[in-house]
Amino acid sequence: VGGVLNRVAKRINEDYEERHKAKTVVQIREFTNKLGSLQLEHQSLKIHTGIAEEIMAHTVTPEFNKALEVQQNLVAGIDVNTQNEHIEEMINRQVPLTQVLRLLCLQSLVNGGLKQKSIEFFKKEILQTYGFEHLQTLLNLERLNMFFKQSSSRNPYASIRKTLRLIVDEVEEHNPQDIAYVYSGYAPLSVRLIQCATTKSGTSSTGNGWKGYEEVLRMLPGKTFDEVQRQEEGAIRPKRMVQGQHPRVTLVFFLGGCTYTEISAIRFLAQQDD
Repeated sequence: VGGVLNRVAKRINEDYEERHKAKTVVQIREFTNKLGSLQLEHQSLKIHTGIAEEIMAHTVTPEFNKALEVQQNLVAGIDVNTQNEHIEEMINRQVPLTQVLRLLCLQSLVNGGLKQKSIEFFKKEILQTYGFEHLQTLLNLERLNMFFKQSSSRNPYASIRKTLRLIVDEVEEHNPQDIAYVYSGYAPLSVRLIQCATTKSGTSSTGNGWKGYEEVLRMLPGKTFDEVQRQEEGAIRPKRMVQGQHPRVTLVFFLGGCTYTEISAIRFLAQQDD
């Protein structure tokens, strides 16, 4: 973000400096016409710089970076026991309860639940540290299957992670080549599925849908279907469609909403498609 803001600031400054080069009436008028938009850009730059400063003040703290490290290790499947020790340490330091619950829910989702011993331990630690009024919160999370005990069935997340390449070790955040850059090496599962369904190959101009991903889709909750809409025979097509001038539009619906990060990843996919 700092690099982008710096480039924008330099460009705005260069545009302002053009006023010294304006010698003729035409040149002065051209600069005057640009002045309004330059002032708006300058104001926008100040706002975004202020936002970046507020974010940086939060993201440079040891607490934030430790929580981020635990999240990345959990989704990458790195040493669950060590991550539990970090979560226990966070409880002892009384970090906001929401941070602790997020990590426990994340661990439940990617590991197919927690061991019964771990669940009882974290319940006891949370209630003794944050108060027994949070018992209902824990029960609600269990009811929603977000904080739950491991079952004997095989956890599919490791296979999903490998098949869909959710973890990308080398990420260029300044020159991204993969959607994983939005989470510093983790590709959002939802957007990776969109990428799989819309990727063109062979003679297909619109993507192959779920073809080739049937096995991994069976590991995910919910049903999938693949339907191709075709134009009725004899229907008249608009002239611009015949000439191939119409832009391709892809509609994506999220039931229950999505995060800003997922939107950024989808925008990146759209840019790659262009």
